Amino acid sequence: MKQILLYILIAAVIVGCITPPQYTEEFPTIEPTQTDDSQMANNLPDISPTEEEGVYSNEDYGFTMDYPDGWNYAEGFMGSIVAFMSGSEQNDVFTENVNVIGQDISASPISLEEYTTISLSQFEQYLTNFSLISSEDIEIEGNPAHKVVYTAKQGQFSLKFMQIWTIFDNEVFLFTYTGELAHFDDYSSQASEIMDSFSLL
Repeated sequence: MKQILLYILIAAVIVGCITPPQYTEEFPTIEPTQTDDSQMANNLPDISPTEEEGVYSNEDYGFTMDYPDGWNYAEGFMGSIVAFMSGSEQNDVFTENVNVIGQDISASPISLEEYTTISLSQFEQYLTNFSLISSEDIEIEGNPAHKVVYTAKQGQFSLKFMQIWTIFDNEVFLFTYTGELAHFDDYSSQASEIMDSFSLL
């Protein structure tokens, strides 16, 4: 259970660290620490800029995903496989984003139902002001998956999350779209398209 918690919280931590380079306030984290500007600069992702929609491909994990015009992506940031960043307004202090995390559970296999039960329980325990909006079974690539939408507080940000997890051959794929509560709907359609475009190679 601790391993699952780690991956769930990594997804939450990532959203607090993906901010436009001009933002110099302290990044919010699960356990806030004092951070100076030079440390934050080192935490910024190496972004691959895009000017038109395209296809992201990862041969190591064996999948592709489409991303829309104006979005950027960074690989391997804060434990993620890839994080897609929206083209937020330049003066925004938070960048709406979709991140993808992979978790190998071959050493301790569990079912999708067990993963869902544990995840929801841990959200309530470890996310500040957690409030579940919806929870439903769906499919990805014809494979059973689960989707949740919820709100929580992280540092100075009031956030809304759309999260999907599924299991392929003892590999959990965890997709998380996060946006500020006031701007979540601005990018939710594009975020859903990114998630829905997931395709195994």
